[in-house]
Formats: sequence, structure tokens, C-alpha cells
Amino acid sequence: MLATVLLLAALVLETREHVHAGPSPHWLAFVEIAVVLGYGPLAVLVVSRQPRNPVPWFLLYFATTAGLQIVLAYVAQRMLAEGVDDARWLAWVTDWMVSPAFATLYVLLLQLFPDGKPASPRFRPLVPATVAIIALAAVEQPLTEGKLQSYEIANPAGILPDWVQIPTFLAFVVVSALSLLSLVVRFRASSGRERLQLQLWLFASAVFYVTAALHLQEPWNTLFWLNPVAVAVEGWRWALLGGPHMTYWQVALGTLSGLVILAAGVIYFRRKEREFADIV
Repeated sequence: MLATVLLLAALVLETREHVHAGPSPHWLAFVEIAVVLGYGPLAVLVVSRQPRNPVPWFLLYFATTAGLQIVLAYVAQRMLAEGVDDARWLAWVTDWMVSPAFATLYVLLLQLFPDGKPASPRFRPLVPATVAIIALAAVEQPLTEGKLQSYEIANPAGILPDWVQIPTFLAFVVVSALSLLSLVVRFRASSGRERLQLQLWLFASAVFYVTAALHLQEPWNTLFWLNPVAVAVEGWRWALLGGPHMTYWQVALGTLSGLVILAAGVIYFRRKEREFADIV
């Protein structure tokens, strides 16, 4: 409930003024908030049945932190514009608070999805190593000298030189690569219909090719953007690598499709749960 309230508040604030500490460009903020709004209900649904599975807790952690960051960043942005004393400390908090949640969601999720366990015993030590690297980065980032990433002000708590983050960044790259490797191992262990579904989703979501190279015409263009994962993949590719960006219509189509699929999945699960799930 808290995560949903914070995200809705963040959505309202983004319509009033672009929060620079949140997602950029401005239109991407609405896409990410709309997607993350589904994390809370999905996490609650899974936790109610698998309380020991850490995956839904990752979703709740990220949704709550992301919503709180945008709300606090809006306040900090207004305070800085009005010249309020000590506003830089609130800006400092909002500048780094979502980074641990983001790393937890998108690295540990690769290792533990969907059952909350590593892909194999060989990847078991990777989980505590990842947690240690995320914790180290969470300490280094707020204490590193230089300007805050989302504000044109110096870090008020900067006591560490810039190069301190380089070893941690390299370690994080290695951990991310191993996390993807664990996902490959999990994929190879799957079989039958599950593997076929993963393969079809992989190629339908433009992971290994650029959408613009397809030159899709109607109605295939509309059908392609009905895949919500395609919107997420293209958004991250544009943010990281540049190149052609999506239109508002394409983003809206994929976002609405994702929300409809989420709602339909929850309804179907509720109706069919007694037929395929063990009741403890």
C-alpha cells in the first residue's frame, strides 16, 4: 500500500514539474512509474503464498524506494530553487537512495528468479558476494567527491576521491556478467514448453537486434509494440546506447498492454489456483 501511494504521488508530481533526480527524459518517468505500479500488487500476491521467496520483496523494496525518491526529490528541487538552507542534504539523500534498490532488483533478480534459489549450487556463493558489492557501493556513492548526479551542486558529504568507485564498478560488472550466466544456466535446465516460451519472448522483445532495422509496416508495427517487454528493452537501449527513440504512442501502447496482461494474469491465477497449486 505504501509503495502504491508513493508512486501515485510521484506520478502527480511529475505532471507538475519534471523531477531531475527521477527517470530521464521526462516521458520515460511516466513509463517507469506505470510499470513499477504493478510491482506492489504482484509482490503482495506472491508473498501471500511464498513468504520465504525473496523475489517479491525485491519488487516491494524497489517500488517503495523509487516512489519515495521522486517525492523527496521534488521537495529538494523546490527547496534549492527557493534557496532554502540545508536543502543540499535532502538533495544528497535523493541522489543515491534508489541505487541500492535498483542494483538489488536487476542483479539479484537474475540470480534468484523465479523460485528465490540460485540456478545451481555453483552460483550459491555469488549471492552473498553480490550483496557485499551492493552494500559497498551504497557506502561509496554518497561519500564520493564531485557534483551530485542529478543536481548542479557539490556533494556535501564528499570525502572520498573519484577513483575509489572504480574497483567496485569493475566488481559489479563481473557480478552482472555472472548473473546473466546463471540465467543462461537456468534457461538450459528448462525444457519443453517453458523453453519454447522463453525463446519466443526473447526474439519478440528485440533483445539482440534493433527494432528500427525491421522496418515494420501496419498492422505488424502495432502488434510488435503490444509486447510490453519490447518497450522496456528499447527504452533501456536508447538510454544506454542512443539511437532512434520510441514515440509516445508506442510507449503508451506497450504500457497499457502490460497493465492489461498483469490484470488478466492475476484474475486467471485466482480462478485456477486450486487446480494446480498445493494448499498448505
